[in-house]
Amino acid sequence: MNDKQRLIILLCAMAGIGVLTLIIVAGPLAQSRLDDDPMRLRGGMETMEMGGVGIAGGAGGLTWEEHEMPEELTITYSEWLTAEGRRLAAIPGWFVTQEDGSSKKYTSSQWYQLHTIYETVDVRDAAARERARRGAAGGKLLTEVQQQLVVQRKEVELPRPIYDAGLDDFYFQVTYPTYNIGEVTEYAVTVSMDVIMRVKESLSRSYGEFVRRKLAPYDNPGPNRADFYLVTYQRSYWRPYQFKLLPTTIGELGRLWAGNVISFELLDRTDETIVSTMQSAGHSIETINHIAYPPEIDLNPTHQYRTGAQLIDFAGNKLPLHNVHGWRYSFRFTLSLQQLARLHKVRAQLLDTEGDVRSETTIVSTGKAPFAGLLGALGVAPGLGGPPGAMPPGMLEGMPGVGGAPLPGVPVPPGQQLPPMPPAMPGMI
Repeated sequence: MNDKQRLIILLCAMAGIGVLTLIIVAGPLAQSRLDDDPMRLRGGMETMEMGGVGIAGGAGGLTWEEHEMPEELTITYSEWLTAEGRRLAAIPGWFVTQEDGSSKKYTSSQWYQLHTIYETVDVRDAAARERARRGAAGGKLLTEVQQQLVVQRKEVELPRPIYDAGLDDFYFQVTYPTYNIGEVTEYAVTVSMDVIMRVKESLSRSYGEFVRRKLAPYDNPGPNRADFYLVTYQRSYWRPYQFKLLPTTIGELGRLWAGNVISFELLDRTDETIVSTMQSAGHSIETINHIAYPPEIDLNPTHQYRTGAQLIDFAGNKLPLHNVHGWRYSFRFTLSLQQLARLHKVRAQLLDTEGDVRSETTIVSTGKAPFAGLLGALGVAPGLGGPPGAMPPGMLEGMPGVGGAPLPGVPVPPGQQLPPMPPAMPGMI
């Protein structure tokens, strides 16, 4: 063993002796401090609070507070048994009834805890007492009725998830705005636009099967059941199904789908709304099947003349309107010439029964579409308030038919004079 190893061993021994000395000396000192102030620990507990219970030391003793559960979250024991389809447990009467004989109300979680405790305590005697009170036929029927009530309660909750799952995968196509030349005035023009709502292929292929899986456990024949027919898309073909459901379930599905609304807005470059309107989406319970196979739209029948503007969409792309599957909505807006000139975007939305936006499409005009002729005839393309290069509004004043100026060849009303003619330019006769 060399000197270095001896030095390391010596240092370790000295460190161990120092630690033992510190423990021996510090222990009694710490205990004496606690003995000198016996209220130190108690005083620390005085500030503790656990939930709604406050703990206080000293002469005041313990204090606590009780908070009642909201009335709408509580039910009686009988209601809980019916909702959960459970058998009666041997719960002591003071937990179930009040002093005046009325039933006490607790939350479902509280009843579950009480039921679990007293179902396991003396469960054999409780079951024996229950069997003794029940008749052979009545006991069996009661079990079946309780099971039916549980199934019915769960079935009436089905429409909402089925409805919500079918609203988020629609998109919109919008035709280029057209107008009737007979409705043109010097102040306003009425434009017509068609909105085509189509369903994404992913939803069309999967939604029917989703609905089938939801409804299959509740298909139950009986005198109080109604027929519901469903079409699903499986393995590249459509397959029909028939279910026996509660009339209330079918009615709720129809009510939810019938509340859908289509919102349509015309916007300018700054996303400010020029004009907007709404109309019913025309949906019904059959929309569940139409998602798998949407209705056919034919806006281009044989031998019908359609203008160039009617064969393209708002963005200037080709819009084939023959054998299109979806939903068609027609909108008409009466716009002033200034409003018409601001038109730059359109936005279509599908709103659910609560008025929330579930599907939305915004389309920006690219200028590829042919101008419909009205503003072009007035020489104001691309429009009042439009991009750089547009004719200033002041240049329209005095033009025939604009701003009240008379048209050529039209008699001037009494008391009105023609606007002064502009000075002749050099070379003009």
